[in-house]
Order: sequence, then C-alpha cells, then structure tokens
Amino acid sequence: TPQGDIDLEVATIHSVKGETLEAVLVLTTFFHGHDLKAIIESGYLRGVRPTPQKAKGKILAEHVKRIHVAMTRPRRLVCLAIRDDHISTEHRTEMEALGWSFQVV
Repeated sequence: TPQGDIDLEVATIHSVKGETLEAVLVLTTFFHGHDLKAIIESGYLRGVRPTPQKAKGKILAEHVKRIHVAMTRPRRLVCLAIRDDHISTEHRTEMEALGWSFQVV
C-alpha cells in the first residue's frame, strides 16, 4: 500500500485468543446454522436483550463467545462479513443506530 507493507495473518478465532491485532475480519460460518445470523437475530449486536428463549442454547452461546473473542482483539477495526440476506432491514436499522456501518461488497 502507499503507507507501506501490511502483515496479513489468516487464523481461527481460537488461535488469536489473548492477542491484540490492528484489525479483524470475521467471516460468517456455518456449523448447525449461520453463526452471525443467529447472533444478530437473537438480539446480540443490536442492543436488544435476548429473550430467555432466544438466549438459551449451547450452540448460540458458543457462537457468542467466539465472536466476543474476535471483536475484542483489534485496536482499530473490526469487520463482520455476513450475507446480505442474513440480516433484515429492521435489524440493520437497529445496528446503524448503535453506530454500526454497513458496506455491500
């Protein structure tokens, strides 16, 4: 880049636990369901307290832990890459009100 070289590391969330990074890109994955979609739908990341029914479940709890680790690693930028059809207009609006920014690529 014009600013100099960029060190790029491709790693799992588990492997960067405890590290501090400049930026993190989290890609949505599928394991019993799409993890970022489930987290957003349950209320996490939208500033909505999940109902007990939506918050329960071992798989969702594991997704939340992983995303928490990923989102607390970067100093400057965190980016969550999710399929456009996995987030509703209503959820997007709620997140934008909290300061989230969306880019379609």
